[in-house]
This record gives sequence, C-alpha cells and structure tokens, in this order.
Amino acid sequence: LASGLEVADCSGNYRLYRTEAAAKIDWGRVRASGYSFLEEVLAELRRQGAGMVETPITFRERRAGASKAGLGEAAGKLRSLVRLSLDRLR
Repeated sequence: LASGLEVADCSGNYRLYRTEAAAKIDWGRVRASGYSFLEEVLAELRRQGAGMVETPITFRERRAGASKAGLGEAAGKLRSLVRLSLDRLR
C-alpha cells in the first residue's frame, strides 16, 4: 500500500520482465539490496508504465519454518518503503 504497487507480494514470486522494459529502468535510482531491491525494480517499472500481473505460488508442503530475513533486512525494507512512498508523493 505504501509503495503504490499493484501487486500483493513485492518480494517474492517468479518474475519475468520484457527486455524493453528492463532496458528503460533507471538503475541509478535503485539503491536497495536484498528483498527491497525487488520492490524498487517494480517501482521503476511502474514509473515507466509497465503492466504487472501476479500468479500466486502455493507451497503445499510448507507448514512452518523460519524466515531467512533478519533484523537488518527488515530495517532495509522499511527504509526502502519510506523512500518509495516519498517518491510517489512527489
């Protein structure tokens, strides 16, 4: 919601990008690393008017587990979301 992206899961999923769309990304604006990098790429694609479609993935065998993301990743994601939100308001 904060980023304004039309997708439900910004940091997961299998992704396909048109070569033309990826070539138009302003890679100098993408500053995040880790999972936040994926959100910033989507934000850049949205800026150029690229369409987005999601196909959810269901892991039927996965019932429980631990996240691979630590506190540092969470802090980075928060910084990225704030930056994306501010960019969107401008």
